[in-house]
Amino acid sequence: PPKPPHQPTTPAEAFVAALDKRQTLGLDEVMHSDKFYNVWVEMWLFEIKGKDEPVFHNPPTYELYLHLEPLRPMRRLTVKIDTWEGDSYLSDAPTWITWLKDEPCQRRATIRSIVWVWTYAFKHPSVPAL
Repeated sequence: PPKPPHQPTTPAEAFVAALDKRQTLGLDEVMHSDKFYNVWVEMWLFEIKGKDEPVFHNPPTYELYLHLEPLRPMRRLTVKIDTWEGDSYLSDAPTWITWLKDEPCQRRATIRSIVWVWTYAFKHPSVPAL
């Protein structure tokens, strides 16, 4: 059954919501006109199935990964930014599970300006520790 929507409550949920809704974060643009000031932002969901036993159901574990790849010669970065253990239909399951679970290969990508990523990661008040 589909879970009722809720507002993002964790830094990872807020980041995914900002990507999905193309939030500007007070900047003039989410993508720079010069491609060298942009970065490829890819997020994917990795699901580890729970091992069912005869009497107990062990829920899956979901991991959210973020990959940043600048469109100019710079170092790439891939990090796990969140983990959830539980069934995806629960009302307190992270919104990023719903956002990515039905995507092809459970991943989604977009392009954002380096300034947008930097502003979000280091200056956005709702993100204490991304």
